[in-house]
This record gives sequence, C-alpha cells and structure tokens, in this order.
Amino acid sequence: MEPEEGFTLVELVIAVFIMTLVVTTVTAAFLTGTQATTRDMDRVLSSTDAAFTSAWITKDVQSTSTVSTAASVCSTPATQLVVALSWSGPAEKVDYRYTVVEGTGQLERVSCGTTARTDVVAHYLAAKPSATCASPCRSVVLTLTGKDGAAFTISASRRTA
Repeated sequence: MEPEEGFTLVELVIAVFIMTLVVTTVTAAFLTGTQATTRDMDRVLSSTDAAFTSAWITKDVQSTSTVSTAASVCSTPATQLVVALSWSGPAEKVDYRYTVVEGTGQLERVSCGTTARTDVVAHYLAAKPSATCASPCRSVVLTLTGKDGAAFTISASRRTA
C-alpha cells in the first residue's frame, strides 16, 4: 500500500484560521497607520494655515488706519466678511472673507484698492473664522478652526501714531 499525500481536513481548517488571523492583524495595522497619517497631515495643514494667516493679518492690521468687522470695503457679502481694513494713504482696501470651495473652507484676502487681487491665506478651515474688535478698534483677535478641529487664535494690534 502506498502512502497517501496531501492534507487532512483538520490541517486545512487550522491553516485557514491562522491565515485569517495574520491577514486581519496586518489589515488593522495598515488602517491604523493610514488614519494616523491623515490626522497628522490635517494638523500640519491647519498649523500652516494659521502661520500664513498670522503673517498676513498682522502686517495688515499694524499698518491700517481703519478696521471693521461689520462693514465691507470691497463689496464682500456680509455672510462672508471676517474683517475689513482700509488705509488713508494710497487708497488701499482689503477684506478678509470666508468662502467654501469644493466643500473646504478658505480665508481669502481680497484687495480692492489701487491693485485688485485675491490671495488665499488659509485653505483648510472647518468653519468661518471669528474676528473680534473692541471699539475703538485698535486690535483684532481672529480665531481659525482647522479641518482637524484645532483652533488657532491670532491677535494683531494697530500701531499708534
């Protein structure tokens, strides 16, 4: 009688069980790593938005002559306006406005004075930024919320003459 070659049913069931455990563990590790990478990337994007916005808004508020959180100087709809700035010298005017592009919130710097130009200063916002300015408006506090939920507060003050 010749010996039979092959696997028994018990051996096959055990092999399938072990393979299932290995595949499940590898898949879980992969998904966890992907989620962590996405979360970290969102945090980096939010931080970059806050830094870029800080650079723009601080420079603008320090040099402006008029600041408003209620009235646009560049015909921005009230629902989009965050803060409006104007200068007495070269007739420069700037609105910071919130828009949604392809489902993602953005903060735009709209210049409508001597040179018309729109720059996106924050690309990945979860909601419209809030801006507060006590009367008389000498400093602006701007709060941004990134799409990762992190909130950043930027404060800028006008220079005194």
